[in-house]
Amino acid sequence: MDSYSNIVSLLGQVVLWALIDSVDPCIFALFLSILASSIMISVRNAIKTGITYILSIYIGYVIFGLLLRVTAIRLPIEVLVGIILIYGSAMLFSSLRRRGVSTSSEIICREDDIPCRIANLLNFRKFVKGLAPVAFLGFISAFTLLPCSAGLYILYNIVTTVYSYSIWVPLTLFYVAIFVLPLIAFMFTVVGLTSLGDVYRYLVKHEGIVKVVGSLIMISSGIYMIILYRVRI
Repeated sequence: MDSYSNIVSLLGQVVLWALIDSVDPCIFALFLSILASSIMISVRNAIKTGITYILSIYIGYVIFGLLLRVTAIRLPIEVLVGIILIYGSAMLFSSLRRRGVSTSSEIICREDDIPCRIANLLNFRKFVKGLAPVAFLGFISAFTLLPCSAGLYILYNIVTTVYSYSIWVPLTLFYVAIFVLPLIAFMFTVVGLTSLGDVYRYLVKHEGIVKVVGSLIMISSGIYMIILYRVRI
């Protein structure tokens, strides 16, 4: 039986995980190039393009979460804990290494980032003309770019395997809604309807710290699961 009382406390964790998960300069840089191309036509076109991209990411990320959940349900708890610890440790090492070179406050896509290498390899920017290509770009980004920094989404889908789909579906829709919220605000900033530029520059400048926090959350969650389930690694 699902413990509905635990869901309330989980909501706060979901908000934190999703926000940390969403801080990715490579996605912001790609989104910026899309908006910059469309805003040359009109602000209205930029908003339509931005909404299309965000919706396609939303749908794609929910589907990606479903694949993660289906996989997690079929794996032994020892394997799941191992994934959390390995991924969290790798993300921590990468975040600490990059903190020394992440001093710019500009929203740029560094060549040493795996998502950026994938974007360059697939030449994603060629898709920015037209709503259908933009929708396709957002959808495939959810399966190529976003998973590279989706450690907390993996953690989320492992932790929520104890809940039925009737709980997981609305909870995941909520997670992804929080995840795309910064992109929505970023879109309105670019088109001049809000002034949140300093917020994004701050997040990008301190991306390393944000990712370190996310890594520590993953590692501590893995250790907690070892204690809770008496897992032997």
